[in-house]
Amino acid sequence: AWVGRPIESSGKFPLEFEAEGEITAHLADWPLTQTVKVLCPYRLSDSDDIRHHHESMIIRLDRACRNTGHEWLMEIITARNGGDPEFDSISAIMQRFYELGVKPDWWKLEPGKEDSYWTNIARVIDNNDLHCQGVIVLGLDGTADSISESFKIAASQPWVRGFAIGRTLFSQAAKDWLARKIDDAVAVGNMRQNYRRLINEWDAACASSKRNI
Repeated sequence: AWVGRPIESSGKFPLEFEAEGEITAHLADWPLTQTVKVLCPYRLSDSDDIRHHHESMIIRLDRACRNTGHEWLMEIITARNGGDPEFDSISAIMQRFYELGVKPDWWKLEPGKEDSYWTNIARVIDNNDLHCQGVIVLGLDGTADSISESFKIAASQPWVRGFAIGRTLFSQAAKDWLARKIDDAVAVGNMRQNYRRLINEWDAACASSKRNI
């Protein structure tokens, strides 16, 4: 199974890594079969200090992964404080990191619903890193209906390989379970149903765009 393992400290802003000190030494204990995942809360409109902090952290991680031989995934999050993502800036953010010499093996990106969003992303990768492994669509706690709409557009892009959806699968089930409205079996069944639906939606989107992933 493909495994993405987070290296960032959850919920921290600005970005912090979970372990202090040299990243290369930290990653030495990670199996090479685990892809290093980092969530970077980056906006072009952030202050110079915040942007430079995030850029320096990502450059360090890129170099460390090259040293250890790990693949790594960069997850860009522009949504903040419950607001909408800044979809128009994603391709420019990717270009900025490419200009810094950063080349993630994978990108994990917010679920845009416009053709132009995905074609701009594809153009940036085409122009900067033909060895990129691809793009994973994230969910941002969106509804299954909303994410399915993104799939219909994203699946037509050759760089998009699939999706990594978390809260959409388990959020409501977890809330109901913690409130003791449902038992273990129902919670598991609800999560399974959500996951199967999204898999089917992705497969259907790929089939309609004549892709086989």
